Amino acid sequence: MRKRFTALYATVLFLLFLISGCDTKSKIATVDINGLLANSPLAQQEQKRLEEVKKILLQANLQAQEKYKDVTDRRRTQEAQQADTKTINMLWTMQQKAAREAVMDEVRSVINEIQQKEGYAVVIDKTNVVAAEVNVEITNKALVLLKDVKVDFGPLPQITIKAIPPQDPRPVTDKSGSGKK
Repeated sequence: MRKRFTALYATVLFLLFLISGCDTKSKIATVDINGLLANSPLAQQEQKRLEEVKKILLQANLQAQEKYKDVTDRRRTQEAQQADTKTINMLWTMQQKAAREAVMDEVRSVINEIQQKEGYAVVIDKTNVVAAEVNVEITNKALVLLKDVKVDFGPLPQITIKAIPPQDPRPVTDKSGSGKK
């Protein structure tokens, strides 16, 4: 609650600063970013991408589980499984962030296009605005432009599962020459 109030307060101060220093021809617009994401095809594209990534990660996990069957040392198997889980979770988080960033790049591009075309000095997310005229809302214009946008998410991740190296059958010895094992 406090964080949202602080963001709102900062936005209002920023707007007052802009308005006080602007001539009467400067225009400010608002856009509903959450509405754009929910109502444009970009959200479906992002969801489809993440489903493809999830399928790859689950397949990699299954391949790793198959390799664990050949390992007799339970401790090493558990360590490898924990490391794999950590890596897969990290990859999933990275892919989620990358997908959202690719979507937001397209949203920003369309908003910038509208801003330049219509001469807006500032475009602000509607969630940070206390009050504004209806005619400064550009969400619907952005939705029209986003309708045919295809997001380039880049290549899907490729994961290679490595085998757990066999355990050295020799006992561990101290190589310092002290004679301790």
